[in-house]
Amino acid sequence: MLFIYNKISDYIIVLNNNGKIVFCNESFLNRLSYNQDEILKLNISKIITNGYNNIPKGSEEANKTLEFHAKSNEIAKIN
Repeated sequence: MLFIYNKISDYIIVLNNNGKIVFCNESFLNRLSYNQDEILKLNISKIITNGYNNIPKGSEEANKTLEFHAKSNEIAKIN
């Protein structure tokens, strides 16, 4: 199944209940210039600039733009 997620061009990031990153697909990793080993050690709060509590939780906020810190410290805006 992970093979399929890695072939999707959309960005996929999966978190546990505590905000720890448990999976990112290759598109997301490439956009932020991280590798799998680096990102899986992080909590989402370390790479998101506009707050972990602001991550959309329902369909009414599905089009919200989130800002992430890329490895190069660039801000990556992702819908």
